[in-house]
Amino acid sequence: MSGVVVALINLFAGFWRKPPVVAVLVINLIPAACVLWFGWSALTLLLLYWAENVVLGLINLVKMIVVAVSGGISGVLTGVFLIPFFLFHYGAFCAGHLFFAVMVVGGLSSGGDPMESFALVWDDRWRYLAPLLAMTAFHLAALVQWLRAGAWRDKPLNLQMGEPYGRIIIMHVTILIGAVLIVATHQPAAAVALLAVLKTLFEAVSTARRLDEHGKPVAAPRPV
Repeated sequence: MSGVVVALINLFAGFWRKPPVVAVLVINLIPAACVLWFGWSALTLLLLYWAENVVLGLINLVKMIVVAVSGGISGVLTGVFLIPFFLFHYGAFCAGHLFFAVMVVGGLSSGGDPMESFALVWDDRWRYLAPLLAMTAFHLAALVQWLRAGAWRDKPLNLQMGEPYGRIIIMHVTILIGAVLIVATHQPAAAVALLAVLKTLFEAVSTARRLDEHGKPVAAPRPV
């Protein structure tokens, strides 16, 4: 508990000095703003987070390929096993999340017909494209910085494979369970926005703690 308190203090005392934390705050406040200003439902929020998870998985796939290639022959051989495993395993998590969101949250929203709720969101899907593109742009910018900083050098492929799973756990704990409670108790849109804010704080604190624990500067890229 004390570790969480310290992380919160560090987060709000000097978050401007930690660009990754700022990025997490901005990325996650986009859905919260959409809930408040455009009346997004719990299912809409979950589907946006699901799409973001898919984007993060694809970005991590790119990172894994870079790490594998940088490791020479042994890295490539390891990648031949771990990369397909990641695609299957991470894909299973995303499929489970999508099933849960549509069948459970969508069913509660429509009084028993989950596909009706999903159809309403799908019919209005272009309305949600701009927030997803904005979130994707942040993640792509982070990928470019990761490449420029040479963070892929001497990094074990198995550690890179596990990078996005922390967010998956956060998703299941703070979003899926929370969304069910919100829909089941028929709370207003402000409660859905509060859920997004709580997830934002959770991810920001987690990012701040990772920076504190692994905050060693990354070696500058070698000159070509």
